[in-house]
Amino acid sequence: NRVHNNSKMSFEIAKQGIDMVINHSRDSEKLFFGFYGGEPLLEEELIKKCIQYLDEKIEGKTVQYNITTNGTLLTQNIIDIFVSHNVSLMISLDGPAEVHNKHRKLLWGNGDSHSIIMKKLKYLKETYPIYYKEHVSFSTVFDGESDFESIDNFFNNSLFEGKNISAVSIADNYSKKEVYVRNEKFIEDTKYALFLNMLAIVGRIEEEKTSRLFRLQKEQIRSLRKGKCFGDKKSLTYYGHRSGGCVPGLHKLFL
Repeated sequence: NRVHNNSKMSFEIAKQGIDMVINHSRDSEKLFFGFYGGEPLLEEELIKKCIQYLDEKIEGKTVQYNITTNGTLLTQNIIDIFVSHNVSLMISLDGPAEVHNKHRKLLWGNGDSHSIIMKKLKYLKETYPIYYKEHVSFSTVFDGESDFESIDNFFNNSLFEGKNISAVSIADNYSKKEVYVRNEKFIEDTKYALFLNMLAIVGRIEEEKTSRLFRLQKEQIRSLRKGKCFGDKKSLTYYGHRSGGCVPGLHKLFL
């Protein structure tokens, strides 16, 4: 009963938030809703209720959903809902099994979360190829101690062809333990991979010779070159506004 009551209370709170967004977005043609955690799929029923509630409430607007998940709790039911609503699905995947399972542990079984995710990814790609191509991306976290080459080679798998991969290093913001990368080879390999991306941006090498792990950063730099720094602009605009991803716990300088 306690679990049921907590779930019911959570949905009531979620409805208040949804109503607030709707009421303050009357002039917006598109609304964005995201599900994050911890692991948001621990609340699969709450997510389904929120999407159903939005289906009933929204008229004449486009709703864009996104969710970041470790992927182990993806079920047929929730996948069908994601596909029917074009939910942008970002899956946390750090590389091959020996790298991924080191930090992404399970509370049951043999702790091999990697094999669970890979099976679900293959199912997604084979069963919903268009959805997989257009709406599935990946988040990769470097611990600074693993072998970069093995991670890079893992993402050369055809399963990740054309996929956006957001690759970042572990941050120690608000952590009592300082994160310090002592693996010099890892540092050299990542910097070299970034350097190759810079060469590709200016047309000095072919795209195929660059790492998929930094494709997203490469496209962001291309966008900056084209739209903000170079292009046809002869001078900076008088007014500008910061933009970019909002990372929880990360401080940014607003200049």
